[in-house]
Amino acid sequence: HVQYALRVLWTTSDAAQRTTADEWLRKLQDSSDSWRLALTLISNGGNDDVRLFGATLLCNKLRGGGCGVLAPELAVQLRSDLLRLQLVITDGRLRTQLSRAVASLVSVGGGEHEHPTLLLLADADFGALPLECALEIVSLVAEANTLLSVAEVESMQELLHQLLTHSYDSATPPPSQFPARLAAEARAAAQRAPLLRALRMWASLPASEGLTLAMIAETAAYAPLLLALAAGGNALEQTETAEVFCAALDREPVDDSHAFCYLPLNLQLQLMGSLGPALVPMVNAQAADADDDDGAGDDPETEAQLALLRLATMLLRKGASVLREGAASPAPALSLLELLMRASAHGKRAIAETVLAIEPWHSILTATEECPPPLHAQLRAQLTAALCARARFPSDETLRGWGEAELREYDQFRTTYLYTALEDTARSEPAAFSRLALEQLQAAAIGGPLAEGRWQPVEVALFAVRVSAEVAFAEEQSAAILSSLVDAVLQPSVALSSAAAGSMLLLKSRCELLSAFAGYLAAQPPQVLGAAISCVLPCLQHEHLLVAEAAAFAIVHFSYRAPKQIGAGFLCQLLGALNAPMPSIPTELLSRLLEACARCIVAAPPPQPFDALFSPMLARLLQLLEAPTASTTCNNSIVSQADLLALADTLSHLSASLRPLGRAAHGAVGVPASFLHHLWPSWLRAHLLYAASAPTHPSEAEALLQSLCDLCTVCACGAATADFLPLFKPTMTTMCDAFGVARSASSLQLAAKLLDACGEEPTLCGSLTQLLEQMSSIALPVLQEENATKLACAFFELCERYVLFAQTAIAACQQLPGILSANAELLTRFHAKDSAGAAVSLLAAVARTSRSSRTNGQLRQLLEEVLGGKAG
Repeated sequence: HVQYALRVLWTTSDAAQRTTADEWLRKLQDSSDSWRLALTLISNGGNDDVRLFGATLLCNKLRGGGCGVLAPELAVQLRSDLLRLQLVITDGRLRTQLSRAVASLVSVGGGEHEHPTLLLLADADFGALPLECALEIVSLVAEANTLLSVAEVESMQELLHQLLTHSYDSATPPPSQFPARLAAEARAAAQRAPLLRALRMWASLPASEGLTLAMIAETAAYAPLLLALAAGGNALEQTETAEVFCAALDREPVDDSHAFCYLPLNLQLQLMGSLGPALVPMVNAQAADADDDDGAGDDPETEAQLALLRLATMLLRKGASVLREGAASPAPALSLLELLMRASAHGKRAIAETVLAIEPWHSILTATEECPPPLHAQLRAQLTAALCARARFPSDETLRGWGEAELREYDQFRTTYLYTALEDTARSEPAAFSRLALEQLQAAAIGGPLAEGRWQPVEVALFAVRVSAEVAFAEEQSAAILSSLVDAVLQPSVALSSAAAGSMLLLKSRCELLSAFAGYLAAQPPQVLGAAISCVLPCLQHEHLLVAEAAAFAIVHFSYRAPKQIGAGFLCQLLGALNAPMPSIPTELLSRLLEACARCIVAAPPPQPFDALFSPMLARLLQLLEAPTASTTCNNSIVSQADLLALADTLSHLSASLRPLGRAAHGAVGVPASFLHHLWPSWLRAHLLYAASAPTHPSEAEALLQSLCDLCTVCACGAATADFLPLFKPTMTTMCDAFGVARSASSLQLAAKLLDACGEEPTLCGSLTQLLEQMSSIALPVLQEENATKLACAFFELCERYVLFAQTAIAACQQLPGILSANAELLTRFHAKDSAGAAVSLLAAVARTSRSSRTNGQLRQLLEEVLGGKAG
């Protein structure tokens, strides 16, 4: 059956058959028979793929400590069976999966032993393995990092370090805890890479007395390791050596001046001297274009070079004090500094990312602040020029072949990797980027639209100013420059280019810059903020999503920083823009825009144009509900998937628009009663539509339910209690009807939100009891099903809320004994932490409540009966 289901899943194009096979296999994974079946597939599967599925099935069962459901003796036997299977397995992928399963079982059979990995090393079945397989298991134990103690990590680091030293130096005895036959095999050069990988995995784990580079340097292994770094030859061994050094260097302590505490300077310079020449060929290699992201790091040699570059960057970042003498600093350090600067701006993106991800420039610039002025100023100027050159978009010819995905990816690269480095350079001279941008903008304003190749320096100047905005705002000397810069940015010529990509990217960067300047603009005269809004608003309708998104985020930032300064005229323009079609704006961002608009309306003086904001959305909601295809019974649905998603989006937009109104109970505007009673019939109809659609369109219906839950929560919490009370019973009835048709955890979560909003209202006690009765009668019969874990979790969380906030209501619930019995029974088979946590939390809440209140004797009695029975 398993092999047939896999064949269907892998070879059939029929979506329904594939879905059925996938669901069957998932249920199989959750069953108790899957342990035995996994071993059968591994041993007797018809082909390598089937055997690999068996191993993957086993790993999934074991993930997160899943062996806890096995009796200890069965878990020990399972590990022995897997270790013996390793002796006959030849497929590399299958062997790795079996090693991963063994690693998950590392703690079985050891009781409370402090070092279960050392016990595994003493297992005879482990000692019979080939060394490469044994080291892979040891590596995967560290990778899983499941309940490893600091003492165990330190012991394994010491053991593997000694084994590595023994592999290079026969005079160093092997560790006594490692099988002698395997230790003898470790002397072979072919085993160095797996041994280094195992040491690297364990050295990367946190430990108070972990392995450091200074400790490695004291052993006989250091000299050959250093030679392996510089000489190359074996790319895999070179990579693993560099990674071991990186892990050890990460543990090397430094003082406040960025000097190593225990790593001698001569060793630091020796390592720099080895790394520099080894990196020259890669740094000198030219990229195919200003941004080349093709195939970097795909081959072992390139991966080795990048590992060396990581090590060099870490070495100079942590030990930056070696540069404090400026031009008189040691030659290896100055050479490495020059290489890192060039690598930071390299056209091959993987090279630049490797350096910038480690963020070396803050410590380097800090360490060189007090050195002779020429070096620090020269270093900052060169670094600024290099980073700005790397931040430029490629040539127009290259951009003509890019789509939105490539543009977005490059923009993400700039933000992720170049942002911090540019910000670090700006701290030394906060106004530098502002002056640079002002010069670029003034030059651009003279010659008309920017031609191809001329707009990139202007765009990158805007990007650099945005990066350094917060630094510049804190510098008083920047005030005059910022004022002139804002005036220049607001000029129409900024976004004029004869290149289509240039105009679009300039518009985007201008919107992003104005967004970053929102706080500064809020403190300026009203006409300045008005001019900024006038620049941004038209971009909401831009055909390119990147521009529309940038404009939307700018409006959102303006609404936070200056909601009162946005006048009625601009508010009307914004409302007009929001009511017009904006195909470029994703629905999540449109929700944020509507929320921003509501924030401005709340801050505006009366009369506040709430109707202009809400009426179009209410009309859209009615239009979708009254469409000919929309059925509002729980027994039939012919509504389209697109309409369901449109309905969910509209409800989400309403929720976003209502949030800034705050809570009426806290003195805020709150959700108006008239709006609430106008909205709620549509909300009830939409909820019924959800239930009718759930059987045929489950994913779209779930999205609709989530939007309904959000809107109900906002209204129940935001409206005055007296305004929402009349709506509670019809809401409860509709919600229970829908839950009976489509048993969704989101419905239970909605019930919990209603309880939070209305649980303290004494007149609703009977209704709250009735709500729990109905939800329980529907949920309890299905909680025993294997795929009902999420539903059970939500149900027990709802019951816990009742215990905490509506004790009278739950005490009167006839289903309470069944709830507690089901809770205790299901707890015995819950493996997922969240589900088990929800079950335990409910029992704990009942125990605390019954102990702390004399009126809850019934709860205590029920709890004692449940925990005294078989399930307890």
